[in-house]
Amino acid sequence: MRKLLSLAAQSVVTHKADFKKYYLRKQAEGKPKRLILNNVENKLLKIIWAIIRDEKPYIPNYQSVHPKYWKTA
Repeated sequence: MRKLLSLAAQSVVTHKADFKKYYLRKQAEGKPKRLILNNVENKLLKIIWAIIRDEKPYIPNYQSVHPKYWKTA
């Protein structure tokens, strides 16, 4: 199971722009590759758990209704 999660993390870093942007940002900060991929794995687990818990489909560009979580540029 762990290996599958690792492969999924490598795949999203390669094919999804937001994860790739995160990976490159952390790499520029000097973080080790394995640490960054582990962080991506944790992000994926949180997304998967939220989908299961809430029984709702994944929305890639979801905007929270709570101002506390709004991203500011």
